[in-house]
Amino acid sequence: MERTGSVALVSIMVSLLLLSCSSTPFSRYRYEMFQGRQFYEDTDYVSARAAFLRASAHERTAASLAWAAVACYRMNELDLAERLINEARSVDRDGVPSLRIRGYKALILLSAGRTREGLEALRDYVDLYRRLDPLMTVGEVDRMARGGQIDLKRLDHLIGEQVDQYENDIQQVYNTGTGYYGQKWETRTGMSPLSW
Repeated sequence: MERTGSVALVSIMVSLLLLSCSSTPFSRYRYEMFQGRQFYEDTDYVSARAAFLRASAHERTAASLAWAAVACYRMNELDLAERLINEARSVDRDGVPSLRIRGYKALILLSAGRTREGLEALRDYVDLYRRLDPLMTVGEVDRMARGGQIDLKRLDHLIGEQVDQYENDIQQVYNTGTGYYGQKWETRTGMSPLSW
């Protein structure tokens, strides 16, 4: 209980700090995305969805829409989740959130019992993920996609793990210029990622 109280206090303090920094739409967007992620991690998907949708109202991004869709998926609101994930894809087909968009689109469709469309979306996810130098678990996802034998609980875990790892690696490049993708960029271009 004490840990929960400490986490809540830290979250409130960070939230107040973020709000006091500025009231521009981008800072509101960042605040709502931060809040949404906190709610999501606490499995408060209703509050997470609301925060991600508020973020989207401040700045319409594929990330805010995709995260709202994932929160809806977690609550089994599959129609709204599908609408949001499709909107996220229309906003940005190839950016950092594209892996999350494709993975959760497959999960949403499969959960809705739309197996043919879900498997097609899953193959689309695997094809993209293979191009990104994936975790070794991509083989397990690929076998499900190609063979049609879906263990939805396991697939949900694998896609979540793969997407989180990829997004964390990209965030590390943005923050420090290091990590797997930072090294890959430097090898290909001879330039530090921080010189972008």
